[in-house]
Amino acid sequence: MAGDGITPDTRPGAPRPGRCSLEAVSKSRLEAFSDGVTAILITIMVLELKVPHGADFAALRPLLPIFLTYVLSFVYLGIYWANHHHLLHGTERVNGKILWANTPFSSGCRSCRS
Repeated sequence: MAGDGITPDTRPGAPRPGRCSLEAVSKSRLEAFSDGVTAILITIMVLELKVPHGADFAALRPLLPIFLTYVLSFVYLGIYWANHHHLLHGTERVNGKILWANTPFSSGCRSCRS
């Protein structure tokens, strides 16, 4: 580092060069990561929908329970994502505790939160 024109940040709590710091994660990165996880979950859900075997409405009847389950799951996930978005909107900064608290959302574990 000597002679490269870059001086290390010597403030207390500043991340050290070459180390990953949980304090260095921005709120927008956490929001983007959570949005990505939600998008992946929706994509996996839609992959379970099957193409009907016929071209009339009678061919859709056996798929109706699966489709309604998808719609309800999509609405539930949308509500969960919106609540998470509003929760992060009120957050001023992200630290390690926030990252660990966000882990159940990121892993898809809905029952881990109270």
